[in-house]
Amino acid sequence: MTNFVAADITVNDIRVNVYLSGSGLVPSCDIAIHANSASFNGDYALSPHGGRSRRTSTSTRSGSLDVSFTDFTASYGGTCDLPVVGSIIQSFLPDLEQLTIDAIANFLNDPDGAGPQDGPIADAIETALAGITIAGPVGAALSVDFQAPLNAVNEDANGITFISDGKFVSSIGSAPASAIRRRAHRT
Repeated sequence: MTNFVAADITVNDIRVNVYLSGSGLVPSCDIAIHANSASFNGDYALSPHGGRSRRTSTSTRSGSLDVSFTDFTASYGGTCDLPVVGSIIQSFLPDLEQLTIDAIANFLNDPDGAGPQDGPIADAIETALAGITIAGPVGAALSVDFQAPLNAVNEDANGITFISDGKFVSSIGSAPASAIRRRAHRT
């Protein structure tokens, strides 16, 4: 995608057991929620973390996370499943699928919008991309100190481009007084 990446996540065979704690005329009972799969789809913009950095930062690009289920079902236990009483109780309960979608989206969305905090999916993307570096392996192979902080991260239909300036520093000689330092700067 241009200027963002689409993160489409599918989790299969969702099972959640909930205990409804009632009082007064509302009884307590078990509710079992099941879905064959859950989809979490969101768009994320990538950028260097804090300007120039070796780390990548992510943020939600537009709107909130889209959450959906396939074959969502809820089954009730105890008093909530009795033939007449259960039907009455279930008619007063909110739409459990929508309630679950809203709760999950609320938990996974960016808690402060454009602020410094990220939602769990954005944090996971940052963690996954944190291991991408050429500085360590290239520097070790050439026996030099190589630094390559990110200047930009560009997303387009061909992929993700990580843009950085590289700086090589090497020392010749072992004594501090005779050490000659060479620097190279390349974009």
